[in-house]
Order: sequence, then structure tokens, then C-alpha cells
Amino acid sequence: MWVNNAKMGQEHGESEIIVSCGNALGHIIPPMALFKNFRMKQEWMDNLPTGSIAAMTSRGSMTSEVFVDWLNHLASYKSQGNCLLIFDGPKCHLNYRILQRAEKH
Repeated sequence: MWVNNAKMGQEHGESEIIVSCGNALGHIIPPMALFKNFRMKQEWMDNLPTGSIAAMTSRGSMTSEVFVDWLNHLASYKSQGNCLLIFDGPKCHLNYRILQRAEKH
């Protein structure tokens, strides 16, 4: 599976990040949207694909804590068995909690 963080539009000088994941067979999981803010607005989720999740971060970028949430999201969609994650442009630092969650799933 590959993971890509794609920056979206520049409305009002801000950017959103979409974390997408798919594999060589063309299977994809619903994305995670990252917003810079402290309060989620429902309209931000209205046009995302079914099953998508979102998170708020102070800078609008991936954090170690949000990455753990994303790993839980991935686990609910991935096929049985081990998988190899290849990251394209990760901005968070790997830590022990992330490794524990990855090992669990």
C-alpha cells in the first residue's frame, strides 16, 4: 500500500491535507482530511467520499497522534495479514506509540 499526503486548495491562504492510501491492485481506502483549526465544521465533511475521516490539528499537518488515528482507520479497511506501507512525503516523526499501533494491526 502507498500513502500520500496531498495538499489541497489555498482558500484564504490555508491548505488542507488529504491522506490517501491504495495498493498495486487498485484498492483504496477512504481518505483522511486534515484541517487547520480547532473546531470541525460539518460542511467540510459533506463532499468527502463515504467512510472518510477528518482531524483537526493546530498547523493543518500530520502529527504523531493523528497518524495513530489513521493507522486505526487503515486497519478497518486493509486485507488480512501483514502489509508494507510506503510513505510519500510524511511530515510526522515516527515514535514508539506509532510502532506499537502498526504492530498491533
